[in-house]
Amino acid sequence: MKSLITLVLLLGMFQSSFANEATCEDANYVLTIYDFDLSLQTCKSLIEEARRQKGCDGNVDRISTLNISELQNFSSRACIYNDEAGTYQVMTSTMAEPPTAVIMFSVWD
Repeated sequence: MKSLITLVLLLGMFQSSFANEATCEDANYVLTIYDFDLSLQTCKSLIEEARRQKGCDGNVDRISTLNISELQNFSSRACIYNDEAGTYQVMTSTMAEPPTAVIMFSVWD
């Protein structure tokens, strides 16, 4: 009986972790971060933060700065990153009070 309960608990934990990963990039979304701090100054760090807030796995090392197209003009920045699941677009402005970042994710069609 104890082994059956243990098996059910392990299967439940596996299914919940798999469901989290499966649903983290399955739909389009827009995330706005207000008053972001210095740790979120790069496009990579902002994409990683968006993935973390959406419940994606902790394996964010697959995001390469070499694959991020970026334009920067004084206090504004725009970036595009094509991921396996879709496209991330990041726009930041430090002229706004508070500094604001908008991260958009679009699922591949």
